[in-house]
Amino acid sequence: KLFSDSAEYSKELGRYEAVYTGYAISKNFREKGSSGGLTNWLLSTLLKKGYIDAAIGVGESTQHTNKLFEYKIARSQSEIDKFAKSKYYPVELSKVLETVRETPGSYAIVTVPCFAKTIRAICDHDAVLKDRIKYVIGIVCGHMKTANFAKSLGWQVGIHPSQLAGFDFRVKVKGKLASRYDISATCVDDDDHLVKKNASTMDLKGTDWGQGYFKLKACDFCDDVAAECADITFGDAWLPNYVGDYRGTNIAIVRSRFLNDLLIESLEKKHINLERVSQKEFVESQAANYRHRHAGLAYRLHSKLKRLVIGINDKNLSVEDMRFLSAIKKQQQVEEKQLGGDLLTCGIEYCQFISQQICYKCKMHICVKHIKQSIFSSNFFCSQCYRATTIGKIDHFLH
Repeated sequence: KLFSDSAEYSKELGRYEAVYTGYAISKNFREKGSSGGLTNWLLSTLLKKGYIDAAIGVGESTQHTNKLFEYKIARSQSEIDKFAKSKYYPVELSKVLETVRETPGSYAIVTVPCFAKTIRAICDHDAVLKDRIKYVIGIVCGHMKTANFAKSLGWQVGIHPSQLAGFDFRVKVKGKLASRYDISATCVDDDDHLVKKNASTMDLKGTDWGQGYFKLKACDFCDDVAAECADITFGDAWLPNYVGDYRGTNIAIVRSRFLNDLLIESLEKKHINLERVSQKEFVESQAANYRHRHAGLAYRLHSKLKRLVIGINDKNLSVEDMRFLSAIKKQQQVEEKQLGGDLLTCGIEYCQFISQQICYKCKMHICVKHIKQSIFSSNFFCSQCYRATTIGKIDHFLH
């Protein structure tokens, strides 16, 4: 069992040794990174000290395809530098894992929570990969984006999707809040020169992560914010004490005692800056993410399961399946009775919020079973008014 001997546990973070905020001091890791630069600093330190032979991360694609980014293997500091900054872009693992399987050595891999879980599961059945992948470094995840996210932002700054050649999702802006970063899209002009076009995320449509533009649907049913299967997890310290520094500050959950010792040693040598913080502060730094992925997930699972059960053809089920579904239906009836037939979720805080909403158009209180929220705004509608709006028609078309 992973990290079974860890000192601490919480339902939001999983098992862990310590939680820190901080940033890299040595070289220019912080300046090059999306946040405090600790992810690339750690990869560099592990390679420099000989704990790994190579690092695996996401860099710019060098293949002649329409992909902007892909997983790559770095065996030098200069190659690791190319992993800097977050890439809100879909990538796949199979090719790089096959290379690891074919090439002896020790590796560290940087990945999002669902990939971290996948890697652990594969390693349980593949002794070669388990032996070679020494460290799994997680990244806090709000949700995954499709390739159209970058294309949409590029198009808004004047670059047609077919001409998009590169993208920087996190450009730091001196004097602004760390959360008020720019994006930079790259294209090739008629003279074969690279042209970069920047814009503030505040001026672009689709950059509010709470609205979920271009989100993979599976992300609505994932509760792993903190990459609980990773040896260490890095994210942004979205807290009042840190967000004012445009250079960015990391928040980190350490699960590996070896990596915790390495961080403390590096702190003493002034290679990094660290401050011990609480589990509660980590949750606060990702508060909206936890509301959606934990409290909101209870509602989405219940609602999805109810629709699934209603839509199943009983004639195609085995006796055991029938018993299982019968039990689910009975449980639903009990919950609906307990909750007055309207509040179909065990996420009580989420329910309380939803139950207070009124229709944006007719101003009437909305029954929870009939509430609708536009993908283009934060407004709530009753079913009847929603279907009558242009937004409702667009939503119906998109789905």
